[in-house]
Formats: sequence, structure tokens, C-alpha cells
Amino acid sequence: MITEETLKNWTGSLLENDRSIIGFYFLSTSPPDAELERLYVAHQLIGQGNGRRLFHIAAQTALDRNCRTIRIEADVNAVPFYERMGAIQTGCYFPDIDARYKLAELEYRLA
Repeated sequence: MITEETLKNWTGSLLENDRSIIGFYFLSTSPPDAELERLYVAHQLIGQGNGRRLFHIAAQTALDRNCRTIRIEADVNAVPFYERMGAIQTGCYFPDIDARYKLAELEYRLA
């Protein structure tokens, strides 16, 4: 859940076309690290380069804020996407809230 309080601590951006919101990202930064809090692309628009565009915008934002690494926690099904972006999987775990749902931990090194 994204609350007004969390938005005070995160930075983000929308990706839009002339008709609707395509996707968004939220990032928290604490140099030298950043954390990708959310990255979302509308389901019907996946596979058209929108996630890549958002990820590159998030990476540039982290770099502009003097971060050198982006930590990512993502559904294991999203691992191939993040690996294509250049992230490396560093772990995997089952969160306490639902032992059936597996999350991957990844790290993306900035230039």
C-alpha cells in the first residue's frame, strides 16, 4: 500500500501517453544506495519497452542523487526483466505475510 507518508520519502515518475497512464516507478534513496520501491507497467502495455524506459529513468534519478547501487525486491517472475536491465539476483525469500509468494532480491550497479 502506498500512503501519503511513504510518498514524502520516495521520488517517482509517471509514464503517460495522450490517453492514459502507462506506468510508474517510485524510488527511495539513501546514498550510496537506492531502492526501487515500485515499478509498474499496465498489463496490456508490457513488452513494448515501457518498463525499460521507466527503469532507465529510475536509474538516472538514483545516479543524480549520488547513488551507486539500486536494490530491488521483485516477484520471481520479474527476475528475467531485471536481469535484462543488467541487475544481478543476490537472493530469494518467502515474505512472512504469505509463504506461497516468493520474492527475489536483485542489485543493479550504476555507472
